[in-house]
Amino acid sequence: MRNLYLLFCGIIAILLITGCSTLSKTVVYESYTLRNKAAENVGVARDFIARYNYDKALEYLNEALKFNKLSDDVPGTAVNYYNIGKVQLLLEDYNGALRAFTDGLSVINREPRSGDFLKREEALLLAGMGESYYLLGNGDLAEKYYNDSLKIETGLGNGENIGVLYSYIARVETGRGNFDKALGYFSQTTAIFEKLYKSKELSNAKILSSIYYSTAHLYSKKGSAEKSLEFLYKALALDRLIENSIGIADDYFAVYQVKLKLNDMKSALDFLLKSKELYRALDKVAQYREAVHELAAIYYSEGRYKEYFSLKKEEFLLSKETDKGKVASDIYRLRTVADFEKIFDKDEAAEIDGYLR
Repeated sequence: MRNLYLLFCGIIAILLITGCSTLSKTVVYESYTLRNKAAENVGVARDFIARYNYDKALEYLNEALKFNKLSDDVPGTAVNYYNIGKVQLLLEDYNGALRAFTDGLSVINREPRSGDFLKREEALLLAGMGESYYLLGNGDLAEKYYNDSLKIETGLGNGENIGVLYSYIARVETGRGNFDKALGYFSQTTAIFEKLYKSKELSNAKILSSIYYSTAHLYSKKGSAEKSLEFLYKALALDRLIENSIGIADDYFAVYQVKLKLNDMKSALDFLLKSKELYRALDKVAQYREAVHELAAIYYSEGRYKEYFSLKKEEFLLSKETDKGKVASDIYRLRTVADFEKIFDKDEAAEIDGYLR
């Protein structure tokens, strides 16, 4: 249930959004009024991103862009476009993101270059291009831009960004059904992130736990349940250590799914109940609803029809209008249960019948 794209996009956007200004703390003759204004707007945008208000963040990033252009801050302008593109991705405006990344690359390409000048910014924008094409369903172009970015990042020695790019290429290979190739890229990412984590150089340990989780998901797809559990337990151990509550809930749910495939129902149910309670405590409605749905299915299979009915009523209340009809039908199928009249009293029977109206 963990959304790796949003996790990576959110983490990288928040981390790198501060790079929109080349502001110096030691001002001698230079005036940094315009760059200060750009930095202030970036700071406000970062706060809105943290609150998931991406539309407002975009407003302030565009204001920052104006000041970066007025000061002719080329690196700042390039990274500003990168961050605008990242927010567009979060808004699921993939074509808008593509335009922002393209504009950023145009700024760089117009500038005289030497050495590593603007290489960092170019690598970020190329990765953004790859992400946009991936989300637009063009895996071939996504892979091209990821590799272009990877070549620069390798030259710069930016380990964490290299690891992230390997994970992005792994997603492309996963989409092609090349699970072994994808696992190879995730293995490279894992090695990089574990090394950085041990040396306390990894910016956020959540991305390592997400790689463990993603690797487990791939092994599950390949039918390797034991390997899947191995990496899920790694993710769970790290998420507990860093107190990543939503990660823990997702790990529990994933372990439940694997245990279910192994027909280890007692253990599966235990992990499902843990995930359900954590999702509820975290107020994660969509994930909680899915956990309720899964638990209801188990109760029905075990003949625990009253508990099934109770859970389905809750699922109905939490469902979108477009999904309520399906849940109502699930409830009404209780009418086909043997000894229905003995299990449910008249009021409950009337309530069940009411779901067809």
